Amino acid sequence: MNIHLRNFLICELILITMTILFKWGYGEISTFPQWVTYSISYIGTSVGVCLAVDIFSGRD
Repeated sequence: MNIHLRNFLICELILITMTILFKWGYGEISTFPQWVTYSISYIGTSVGVCLAVDIFSGRD
């Protein structure tokens, strides 16, 4: 699988999962602090998961 396609699919899966979890936990992402927390969590999780997948698949 193309690495860019794989990273895109991983990020989309994380986006869907985090949106569901935030709406379940907070009700919605409407206030500024919730939006900032969501954005930072999404970016950190996406980068971390993509790096972990690269490490475990043997890519540098």
